[in-house]
Amino acid sequence: MQIVENLNDLKNATLPWAFTIGNFDGLHLGHQYLIKELLKASQEKGLQSGLYTFKNHPQKVLQEKKRIKTLMTPEMKLEALSQWPLSAIVTKEFSNELAVKSYKDFLTYFCQKVNLKLLIFGPDTAIGSKRSGSYEKVKAFGKELDFEVVKLPFYTQDNHSYSSTEIKKLLESAQLEKVKNCLGRDYSIKVKREKQESSDAYSVLLNLPSFLSLPSLGVYTVKAKAEEKEFNGTASISPNGKLLALNLDLQKTQLLPKGEWWEVSFLKLIKKEK
Repeated sequence: MQIVENLNDLKNATLPWAFTIGNFDGLHLGHQYLIKELLKASQEKGLQSGLYTFKNHPQKVLQEKKRIKTLMTPEMKLEALSQWPLSAIVTKEFSNELAVKSYKDFLTYFCQKVNLKLLIFGPDTAIGSKRSGSYEKVKAFGKELDFEVVKLPFYTQDNHSYSSTEIKKLLESAQLEKVKNCLGRDYSIKVKREKQESSDAYSVLLNLPSFLSLPSLGVYTVKAKAEEKEFNGTASISPNGKLLALNLDLQKTQLLPKGEWWEVSFLKLIKKEK
């Protein structure tokens, strides 16, 4: 798999490619369905499979004054996406320059860099400035540039569709079981350890990025992982939302890992705090 920041850096760009384009925040079941369909179509048509996404959330550029929360850090998203057997992942920095490009300019540039033969559209995908590149417009323009466009319906399970916005709302109300159903896994974060050590030998303080979506204030049962070691325990979010205090269930013979990065999965709300 290739992981690049620009289409210019893509190897084998002259081979025929299938791509999908999107933000993929949270990588929920709807996103997973889209990637599965991309891989399936690529295999059936003998194409390379590529996913084009953004390091930063586009809305952070488009709505600069608004506080935009995300379900994943850029590092978490790339790590999760890299688990899929894609030919390439392009992680582009979304910029003001990109924001004002028309869908025709963007796709013309795309096809100059990549031999695009198939573009997989998600159910709410739109390309270009002010989301002007709808499926119908892109499909028509694709005929001029010699690529096919396929639009997928919303992924539904038990008559329920999925969105990152909905998952954020469920997190805010600590409905972790419903969040798990949307993601297909427990909600987890991967964050850095606070330099200031906890006075408790069984506790760890972790820094929480201000842009990360988190469950509501409270105490949770969690699973924590550092240096390939897993632990059960509890966690509480500080009132200002900047720190996560982990209390781990360690055996007397176990030592607390000194690793900088910790992954924490939220399992169940024990006590809600105001």
